[in-house]
Amino acid sequence: MILEKIENTIKAHRLINKGDKVLIGVSGGPDSVCLLDLFFKIKDRYNLEIFIIHINHELRGKDSEMDQILVINLAKKYQIPIIIKKINVKNYQKKNKLSLEEAARDLRHQVFSRACQQKKINKVALAHTSSDQVETVLMNFLRGAGIKGLSGMHYCKDFKVLTNNKQINFQIIRPLLDCSKKEILNYLKQERLNFNLDKTNFNLNFTRNRIRHEVIPIFKKINPSIEENILAQAKLFQDISQSVETTIKPIIKSSYFDKDKAELSLKKWERINGFYKKEVILAFLRKFSSTKDIYSPQIEEIVDLLENSSTGSYKILPSGLVIYKNYDKLIISYKNLLFDKKKIKKQQIKIPGITELPEIQVKIETNFSNKKKSGNQDTAFIDFKKTGKDIFVRSRKSGDRFQPTGLAGSKKVQDFLIDAKIPKFLRDNVPILVDKKDKIIWLGGLRQDRQFIASKNSEKILIIKLNKEQKDEKQI
Repeated sequence: MILEKIENTIKAHRLINKGDKVLIGVSGGPDSVCLLDLFFKIKDRYNLEIFIIHINHELRGKDSEMDQILVINLAKKYQIPIIIKKINVKNYQKKNKLSLEEAARDLRHQVFSRACQQKKINKVALAHTSSDQVETVLMNFLRGAGIKGLSGMHYCKDFKVLTNNKQINFQIIRPLLDCSKKEILNYLKQERLNFNLDKTNFNLNFTRNRIRHEVIPIFKKINPSIEENILAQAKLFQDISQSVETTIKPIIKSSYFDKDKAELSLKKWERINGFYKKEVILAFLRKFSSTKDIYSPQIEEIVDLLENSSTGSYKILPSGLVIYKNYDKLIISYKNLLFDKKKIKKQQIKIPGITELPEIQVKIETNFSNKKKSGNQDTAFIDFKKTGKDIFVRSRKSGDRFQPTGLAGSKKVQDFLIDAKIPKFLRDNVPILVDKKDKIIWLGGLRQDRQFIASKNSEKILIIKLNKEQKDEKQI
């Protein structure tokens, strides 16, 4: 019996706890109607507070409206609070250059996060079935997915979504993942439950539908147990994936990440076992976006780039991400951030005050002090008597030389940047501070010129700090 089966799934994978607040995604189709009815039957046993959420994708005209009406009537029947949200999938798809499926999924997760925030919900239950799992694994196999892709969907997955500058944590659970479409349809017939069928599920222009209606029936003729075998393999790959994640976790944890860039030491890369290298690359890419359009040959190319290409080599992915091989590290960032920056326009800095450098998203902050304080590489201590108030900032130019602290004599800025292993595409983004005679005072964030450095005998010390501007997180 299907009720007993989902309770076994819930217990085996610890999908819900007593007292949970659960948001149930109900589209109006057979699977979600079944899920809603089953949760209604177990809610008192688990002391659950349940809510319905219906997302109208506005993609099927009157059919979408009929689905919404059906779900509203279900909410009245079960006397369960309902949240209805309409989303413009096509606009979001166009704006973010995603597939229709990816755009719809992203928007659904955004809606889920807002609902969880508003109602203090911690679980979102979705009606994916074992039949959906088989299709997902086959789709991932066909596109050359890695271990994670061959694992299919998980019974439970943690999500962290930033909404209105606040991180919302919730879990997506899939209690029907052990139930087939056939079992669900039999249950709906037995319970006399009404549902709507999505006509687009029969459109063979969609890969999933072709797999469902054409590929799987052929496989069944060859091996009637093909679905059971694929599900068993998916569970095996889930175990393997978990083992891989545990192994590479220290590498990921010890690497540098921010919202625009990731860096991995090439020395660490050399110590990674060959089997895990592809998974490390995929883990890095997942920090930025979906890896749905990343295929095995592309991962092979990235590995080859890191191991056999010269410094400065790079690969641009369809998502706009760039894999760049620096002197001693792998850099992953966005194409527009790496290659499309402008040179710093020469301007006089405010003393004291704040000078903005929008070209590189940096602010220069200046103030005075009577004595030299401790600082870091983003702070310079200047003898103000030697510079005066006329200090300017610009990008490098041909012929630039300075006398770097810690080194004898002078050095070309170009050579210094190469020795400092600054990537070629970032060299114009180093803010260079100069006096009114265009003598270099400081290579911002790197090294001061010893002619201008403050000492204990300096009468007036100018403190100059570089502050990287914090971009607003994506609001969803």
